[in-house]
This record gives sequence, C-alpha cells and structure tokens, in this order.
Amino acid sequence: MGKKLAEQIRVLIKDGKLFDAIEIILKSPLKKEGIQYAARLKDLREKVRMGLIRHEEEVYQNNIIRKAILDTADLIEFPLQKFNDQPPLLGPVYRYLCDRFDQRDVFYEKFLQRKNERFFFCVVHGYRKQSHKGLFKRFEHEYIIGNDGKVVTKFIILPEKQTMIDYQKSTLISLFHAFGLKQLSINEMTIDRLILTTEKWDNEQLAIHFQLKSNRWKDFLPKLLLLFIKEFCHSIDRVNSKQRFYFFFNIIYENKKDTRSILDRLLRKAHPEEINRKKIKNALNRLDIPQYICLPELEPVPLSYIEDWMNFVADTDEKKDKLLKKYFPEKNDKYDMEDVEKRLGRIVKKHNQKYIVN
Repeated sequence: MGKKLAEQIRVLIKDGKLFDAIEIILKSPLKKEGIQYAARLKDLREKVRMGLIRHEEEVYQNNIIRKAILDTADLIEFPLQKFNDQPPLLGPVYRYLCDRFDQRDVFYEKFLQRKNERFFFCVVHGYRKQSHKGLFKRFEHEYIIGNDGKVVTKFIILPEKQTMIDYQKSTLISLFHAFGLKQLSINEMTIDRLILTTEKWDNEQLAIHFQLKSNRWKDFLPKLLLLFIKEFCHSIDRVNSKQRFYFFFNIIYENKKDTRSILDRLLRKAHPEEINRKKIKNALNRLDIPQYICLPELEPVPLSYIEDWMNFVADTDEKKDKLLKKYFPEKNDKYDMEDVEKRLGRIVKKHNQKYIVN
C-alpha cells in the first residue's frame, strides 16, 4: 500500500500537482507533514498572488516544498509506528546539511541572479576529505532538483595534458562520451549537439562535474575555462526547452606527505603542495566572468556546527550531549567533512529506526 501511494505522489509531482500530492500524504501515517506542506504551499501561493515575492524566490521556495514532498514519498514506502510531537523520519540528505553556510550563501545569490539562464558555472575547491560531492548533494536538494524530482549527474575526470589544445580536445571527448556520444568528430562536439541530444531525455536538470587533482593543474587552465564558458557554451535558446546545465569544476587539493628537508623545515619553507594551492586560488580569484562563481574553499567543520546540527534529532540539551559523546567522543575542534557525513548518516539511520516497523 505504501509503495502505491508513494508512486502516486511522484507522478503528481512530476505533473506539477503539488496540492494533489499533499492530499495523498494527508491520508498516510505522515499526515502531520502533509499539513505542514499544505500550509507552506498555500502561504507561498498567497504571497505570489499579492505580488510580495519575486519570481526567482517563488521558484526557489516551490522547489524546496517539492523536494520535501518527494522525500516524504520515499518514507511512505515503509510502515511507520505512531509518534507524538517530534517529526519522525529524516531523509538521506540530512547528513549533508551541516555547516557550509559560506558556500551556500555565495551559491544562492548567484543562483537567483541567473535562475532563468541555461548554463550555470561553479568552481568548488578544497582538500579531498572536505567532500565536494557532499556539497553538491546539498545544493541538489535545496536548489537544483527539477519538476521530475531528478537530476542527471555526470562525473568527468580531467586529463593530464601538457598543451591547451590537447587538454581542450581530451576534455570535450570525455564530456561527450559521458553522454553516450562516442561517434562524433571533434568538430561535431558542440554545445548545440549536446542540447539536442539531452532534450530527448525526460530530465530538466543536468549536472556535470569536472574533477581535477591539484597536482595536474596547468597555468593555461583559467584561459581554457574562459573559452569553455564564453565560446563553447553559447545557447541556441530553444523555446520549448526547460533544461538547465550546471557545470561544476571541482579542484581537489592533495594531502601530500611532507618531503621537505630538515633545513627547509627549520627555515619554514612552504610545502610544495601548499605553494601550488595558493597559486590555484589566486588564479581562480582573478577570473572576471559574470556567469562564473568560485565558492570559498571547503574547510574542516567546527564542532560547534555539529552541535547545531543535533537540533534535527534531539529536542533537549541532554539528548544532544549524549549523541555528541557517542558519535564525536574525541571532541576535536574541527572534523573533516567526509568523516562528519559518515557519522551523521549513522545518527540519521539510528533515529529513523525508532519509527520504522521491521
């Protein structure tokens, strides 16, 4: 029964019938959530009617409600125990909702400014353990998810090439191969061809993640990025297309073993990887392209933000302290985000088990 209701909700959401989807939730064990969604959606529609919010904000808020309904549909597939005051189940995305406010704020501002444009370009940089993918999962949940509740995601490893021409060719080949276009010549690899191919899919949002290790950085890459944005991604503006492309350029700084000599350490000479990191950051910050944003560097997570996150699963200080003691017993000042997401994932799973009938 739960699976059938969940499928009905997903179909209605795909058709844009949010209120009808909420009506089904109201008939499920998650009635309280349905009441909340109905109130939020009604309030949003009223503000739109009165002209109190901009179209961009309407789309953003509508997107959040739609994603929350889809998460609830996933939960309806399980039989639930009765509960009282505390909202019961948390979706998988909650593990990604800790910290990252600096990156979120920069992304959100540019996202609203360019909401109606076909292409969006974003650079994410930080050490590997700070979870580039986790940040995307958060953005996907809060902003990117389409009317169909889906995002087509492609991950592309950028090559190590010595010249800009070779790098450009190899990147285009990897991009088009990721979309199954393996019979084209380099001259046929145009953005028009990519759009024409993906328009046939039943997906509105496409996210392409280019991944580059910092030790493969070349000084010509900022110029190549400029060419990609200014020349390759020219839109043919197809009137009936609702698709949007999100290009994420993920630069991953490598944690290298300290190989400096004793003398270099005594003289406090910088580690070669640290020198390279600063060079990359300076190059990214010098790029002046209106369509492009470079997010603040991903940093380890302060313990205080982890404590704030506990509000999702605990309604008293005593419960929060118990969870922190169990899952973060080290009481470090900061934690790598990959580690935080794993631990928060275990907390979410344990929390949900209290409400699921096996």
